[in-house]
Amino acid sequence: MANWLALNNLKRYEEAITCYDKALEINLLNEYAWTGRGNVLLRLKRYEEAITHYDKALEINSSLEYALRSRGLYYLMLQQYDEALKDLNHAIELEEDNDFNLYLRALAYKALNQPGKAQTDFVNAVKLAKPKYDENPQNWNNTLNLALYYLAFDDISTAKRLYELVLSQSALPGHIHMAIRGLDDFLTVFPNNKKAQTMRMLLDSK
Repeated sequence: MANWLALNNLKRYEEAITCYDKALEINLLNEYAWTGRGNVLLRLKRYEEAITHYDKALEINSSLEYALRSRGLYYLMLQQYDEALKDLNHAIELEEDNDFNLYLRALAYKALNQPGKAQTDFVNAVKLAKPKYDENPQNWNNTLNLALYYLAFDDISTAKRLYELVLSQSALPGHIHMAIRGLDDFLTVFPNNKKAQTMRMLLDSK
């Protein structure tokens, strides 16, 4: 799965699709390949195809957290917030300590104008990610996720400090691409957020 994800993270989408196709030729019941291929299609804005892939993965394994999170993000980006909450609630039930799922659910609550629930999830996401950052700031995936949580939580100064830390340490391009993708997803839900736009420009300039 790592090679598929690496190609996806580097925006080498056609190569990623080829890898997923080969995996599905070997095993049509590979739920991770269905989900991963759906994620590539989502990035290509081929939304109807993407949702069929997530549905297929969940037909194979209805408790696949990875697929539930991906489909929840799909619904979130298409502003189908109630559907997003159903999938994200299920994903969180399966992995209570997954900070990214809490962050995504917080976005859904924020979009639904439920600030209390949104803030609770943002705070809990930070509580889970912050100890990992304290232990190893060079865990770039976690550090960049934490920056995104702070940005969504309107702590722009801390978010900027974390983004600048990653940039100053010459993180791999794949990490930067993932961070930009996270900001793009946030801006899909909240397109007028100036702080997110500014942080995206910062990352895109490097």
